[in-house]
Amino acid sequence: MHITQAIADARHIKRADYKPCTEAFLDTRIPGSFPKENYSIIGPGVAQSDKQPVNLSEPHGFNLGAAGLTEGLTNNLHLHFTSETFMCFSGGWLLRWGAQGEQGNLQLNIGDIGCIPPWMFRGFSQNAAGHGMLMAVLGGDDTGGILWSPHILKAANDTGLYLTEDNVLIDQAAGERLPEGKQYLNPVPQRLIDTLKVRTVDDMRSAVLRYDERQFSPALLDSHLDGHFSEIAPVIGFGVSQCNPAIYADAMPKTVIPQGFTMEWLRIGAGQAVGPFHLECKWVLMNYEGTLTVQYNLEQDVAVHTHDWDTVSIQAGAWVTLCNDGSQAAQALLICPNSDRKRPVFAPSIVQLASKIGLALDANGYVCPAQVIHG
Repeated sequence: MHITQAIADARHIKRADYKPCTEAFLDTRIPGSFPKENYSIIGPGVAQSDKQPVNLSEPHGFNLGAAGLTEGLTNNLHLHFTSETFMCFSGGWLLRWGAQGEQGNLQLNIGDIGCIPPWMFRGFSQNAAGHGMLMAVLGGDDTGGILWSPHILKAANDTGLYLTEDNVLIDQAAGERLPEGKQYLNPVPQRLIDTLKVRTVDDMRSAVLRYDERQFSPALLDSHLDGHFSEIAPVIGFGVSQCNPAIYADAMPKTVIPQGFTMEWLRIGAGQAVGPFHLECKWVLMNYEGTLTVQYNLEQDVAVHTHDWDTVSIQAGAWVTLCNDGSQAAQALLICPNSDRKRPVFAPSIVQLASKIGLALDANGYVCPAQVIHG
């Protein structure tokens, strides 16, 4: 697949291009919850308003978005049908769970990633000075919307906002009325709430990868080549890493339960590169910090230059080289659809160079000494 500059530019979503909606959800008028910013970067997420801008609506197998709150504001208790993973990019976030927020709470700080299970009421408040951004990945293209805790649903109705059974906001205070044939959403029955799993603080703590707990290792075929030093720290599932978790403990992700996507930290040294390589699936690179250039095609004749918090959607089969042009290590998150392990395919030139320093891939696609394979 040859990528043109126009295609590359269209799939590069700059941080400045993220557009918030402050009317995306049912709870936006509840005191302490406005103005609340919702961002839909890839896919609509669970936004309940037709006013929500979406940067890239093309299905990816997951949705990527963000919540932006100033200090003291709250996103109220709600339930998702698919996995939700929080990535704390700025601010501080107090996560709480249970239909009344009664089961526990846990603090997320900058760089922390929390994998939140489905069918669990959760909410969060921004408790650091200034403005905070909490990025989120949701499993699946169709997330099914969300269910609000009954007391939140009532509080929102008291402000004039209602929700239909098919997840559409109706603003009675603005004179909107329920369309013919539609019905308002009823509260979640208490008998269903009583069946939901109770999760302890220890349960939730085990689903959080703290920034300073990450375990990096040179995890790709080209990681030991001159000019190609990179490391991967797994987060969710077995993604693109070629480091065998049966041998190296550092290669084991924090969360192994399938979430519908995989996620890994990638760290590239100053002046270093990864690739050229391609994946058989569509995938997303989200620059966390540093200056990363995504070069396309084996000729590396097309490029986009990314900065902190930029998002790049990369098509299946596209050859890419990731270059750190900066003077310090750059970090990014790699997000791939479905929970299966991915197998990067490196350019023949990379395979040959790796062979010269004694490295190859075994039958399972993991890096190993070439002499084990070839004798």
